[in-house]
Amino acid sequence: MKSIYNLLKLLNSELLNFSYKLSLPFVIGFPEQVMVEPASVCNLNCVLCPISKKMINRDRKYLTFEVFKKIFSVPRFFIKTIAFWNFGEPFLNKELPEMISFVSSAGVKTDVSTNGLIFNKEFLSKLLNSGLSQLIISLDTYDKKKYSKYRVNGDFDILVKNVKKIIDTKKELKSETKIILQFLVTKHNQNNINKIKEFGKKFKADRIIIKTIGMGSSFKNPSKKELEFIPTNSYRRYNNNLLVKKNKNKKCEYVWKRAVITSDAKLLPCCRDQISKFNLGDVNENSLIKEFNNKYYKDFRKNILSHQKLELMCLRCPDFLKSEKYIIGDIKLKTKND
Repeated sequence: MKSIYNLLKLLNSELLNFSYKLSLPFVIGFPEQVMVEPASVCNLNCVLCPISKKMINRDRKYLTFEVFKKIFSVPRFFIKTIAFWNFGEPFLNKELPEMISFVSSAGVKTDVSTNGLIFNKEFLSKLLNSGLSQLIISLDTYDKKKYSKYRVNGDFDILVKNVKKIIDTKKELKSETKIILQFLVTKHNQNNINKIKEFGKKFKADRIIIKTIGMGSSFKNPSKKELEFIPTNSYRRYNNNLLVKKNKNKKCEYVWKRAVITSDAKLLPCCRDQISKFNLGDVNENSLIKEFNNKYYKDFRKNILSHQKLELMCLRCPDFLKSEKYIIGDIKLKTKND
């Protein structure tokens, strides 16, 4: 069955490439990468999060397994990857392991990103046995005081303990899920990248990712407090107008090849649409394939170049940086399970 799933996913990708290269307003196929938001609620109030600022123009709720199963009943055989996050904390959705099991059994690679502050052994065991490909934990920094500046209501000591518990549980279960520690480069730690690396290596996770912090489209005119997190050295993504330093002269692939499904089952064109400005469909009412080719999506694809020049979410998108990369460190570590 694995070879059949791979063949279907490969065929789907080729059809998407064909649709993209010809700039077709419709797409022949399913999105090959989907971001699913398990919850639009969170246990933190991070400074640059639109949920903590109450900026998202939609219901704050949990995606149910029943709705998820309905959405992906057929698409799971064609989709390559599903990332279970957007805004909100995925671990707050207790049905998350069931969702992952449902799609991973069809060969879909799955990622979950968590703030790491919620630890429940039973829930974690289900998650690590669900077929989950990668679990990303936002450790952010090596310094307790720097952590609480951004992760408001977070507890760094609890986070560090939970990271160790998660890694120990993975080893105990002999799970194949890769544990990734993610760090954010801000103005407060921009000169201490080596210190971040050394701190991350102590946990013996599978991988460390270091990325620069960004300013989302929901913060059109950020305050002084919000701006203080943006790096001031070469790790800064933006020019003085808070736009990416240099845009590639390239048509965005996102609306042909990817999709974002929110916790209330709405379709967004991109994860950079922080305030749900462009609600392009409802996959609880209609199928994913139908909504991916509805009038709103077709119009959006026809006007993609205009969007790229005008929309703040596009003008701040790190995927269009010419030379500066927003992921500045990607370290694979050897573990006892290797």
